[in-house]
Amino acid sequence: LDATVTDWLEDYLLQTRCPLVLVTHDRYFLDRLVTRTVEIEKGALHEYVGGYSEFLFHLNKAAKETLDKAGLSIPYPQQDVHLHQVSVTSGD
Repeated sequence: LDATVTDWLEDYLLQTRCPLVLVTHDRYFLDRLVTRTVEIEKGALHEYVGGYSEFLFHLNKAAKETLDKAGLSIPYPQQDVHLHQVSVTSGD
């Protein structure tokens, strides 16, 4: 979608105030529209209040806590953590 159509759609959806399921690669669009994010991981639903930025914050916080418990650290500056995906496996 071009910027004009995206702006129109955003305004329309904000005025409609109805439940939606959005699938998009546009994280800024999600941040402006959503108030709740639901992640499906390994068959379980995980709910986060807020937009995509808050969702990333909670994911990164959980990843850091998991790494801390394992005695590991994130090998890059904390302020850049939202730019990276962290995968943690149990080794089982």
